[in-house]
Amino acid sequence: MDEMRLLTSCGEKLAAHIEPAEVRLVTMQSDAYTWIHTTEVAHLFSKDLADHGVTAYRRLYQEVGQSFHAVTFTNKATVVGQASSAPYVSSCGPPTHNISTAQLEKMRRKDLIQYVSCMGQQLSQMEEKAAVEAAAMVRMQQDAETLQHDNERLAQEVRQQSEDARYHRNFYYKLLESTCQLNSSVEEIQQDYMRTIDISMFPKDEFLIF
Repeated sequence: MDEMRLLTSCGEKLAAHIEPAEVRLVTMQSDAYTWIHTTEVAHLFSKDLADHGVTAYRRLYQEVGQSFHAVTFTNKATVVGQASSAPYVSSCGPPTHNISTAQLEKMRRKDLIQYVSCMGQQLSQMEEKAAVEAAAMVRMQQDAETLQHDNERLAQEVRQQSEDARYHRNFYYKLLESTCQLNSSVEEIQQDYMRTIDISMFPKDEFLIF
């Protein structure tokens, strides 16, 4: 279990150091990267990660980025052209050139500069994205305030229309009630009048109006 845990941890750390995440210690020309390392750790690159033991896993885990690191084949060609003193071994073939500790450190600094530059570009992109998102949020807030204002105005209009409708309804009911009362009064007056007159004094045709 300890060996599997160390193998997993070692693979994760190596994968964080290079791209792609599938790590191979013995690389091929088809891979995007190769390893540059000192002679002290050359034996670690003689076989694949899964073929090593616990001691090798610990050494790889501790030394990654120190005694060895991954470079692209383009960077490797540049290093080979500048090589001068200390031996190194590439994981894609046998030892062919030398590289000094100073040159290895220079490569590390160059990688760091490239990393910082990349991080700066990503930061600029993030800042631009944040500015765009902030502007979008401002527009959304303005739109929300406009919608809220429109909703309040519409709600006020609905309340006013509701009050107007209630007023007209009450007025109609009062008018209807008054009309009914008026009709009732007219009918009572007509009946009282009919009781107080002698209808025989009117011609039949004229009496029909009553």
